[in-house]
Amino acid sequence: MTAEGVYEGSLGAAVTGQYAAIVLENGESWALYSFTGGAGFLQARGTSHDGSYTASDVLDYGTAPPSAGRISASYSASAGTMQGQYVFGQNVVPFTASKPTQGYRYDTPANLASVTGSWALVSSADQSMRLQVAADGTLSGTGLTGCTLTGSLTPRPSGKNVFNAVLRFGSACAQPDLAASGVAIVVVEDGQPVLMVMGQSADRMVGTIAVGTPAP
Repeated sequence: MTAEGVYEGSLGAAVTGQYAAIVLENGESWALYSFTGGAGFLQARGTSHDGSYTASDVLDYGTAPPSAGRISASYSASAGTMQGQYVFGQNVVPFTASKPTQGYRYDTPANLASVTGSWALVSSADQSMRLQVAADGTLSGTGLTGCTLTGSLTPRPSGKNVFNAVLRFGSACAQPDLAASGVAIVVVEDGQPVLMVMGQSADRMVGTIAVGTPAP
């Protein structure tokens, strides 16, 4: 079996941060991380086989431009665990994670009803934004600084609980005129849905994160 699925755990050694990763059916991985005072995400196009997941094209969007590296990890499909390391030059960053038992189910189809409605969104392209997602997944938003956002959320053809995300930011945004594509999921934290979106430009040189909670 492959490493496909969602994992939560910790990242780092001397300084430990939170880590949440999703490995898709095509081997792509997207991983959010946060340390005190900072956050980012890691994206890779890897392969998994017989308990080993590797990728040589990892990009760390916690820096601008993103830092390039690689990942080598081992996983147990039966136990739902993964551990390994990201390597960026001389910097080795270990991680350990396991599949969550509550708050999110990967092996169910993504449901547009879970994202339809209004969201209070915070993104790296603008401090805050009011986002509206229509029943067909079309989205639009406006920030306090005049930043505008358009795009869409579409259930992946894999039938898993992941959306393909397309985002287009306006010229007044902190990342002006950024067109990004990536993934989005909805998890439940403390009884409240949380929308998490990660995307990158077509040349993979710019990345963006957005996190939203339901808005009244």
